[in-house]
Amino acid sequence: MTTTAPINLTTINEPTSVITEQIKTIRTNINFAATDHKLRTLMVTSAMLGEGKSTVSGNLAVEYAKEGMQVLLVDADLRRPTIHTTFGLENHKGLSSWLANQMDNVNDAIHPVIGNLFVMTSGPKPPNPAELLGSN
Repeated sequence: MTTTAPINLTTINEPTSVITEQIKTIRTNINFAATDHKLRTLMVTSAMLGEGKSTVSGNLAVEYAKEGMQVLLVDADLRRPTIHTTFGLENHKGLSSWLANQMDNVNDAIHPVIGNLFVMTSGPKPPNPAELLGSN
């Protein structure tokens, strides 16, 4: 495990709270909506800053991992990353490092967190995130 601080998520710290139950409801609704095919990728986004994308995605990742799924949570916010802080991870290498061909093995950017949950942090902030994400 490469965590450097306690994980700050309600689904871990307060597993019987109302918020955790709401996250489980979201997970159940997603599962119900995906009954025609196996869920392999889920993206959480919104139009504005501070609407809870990282909080919801982190908590959902924990709940899916608790359900037995192998989960890779990728922090693709290259401008204002927070997932590394939430999970107490270092952010020296991650998605930006992989996209910029600064590492040979993508697994070097993936951190085991708990059980079936793995996290790929955003990595160092690139000078132009949009170009990096849009590159080959």
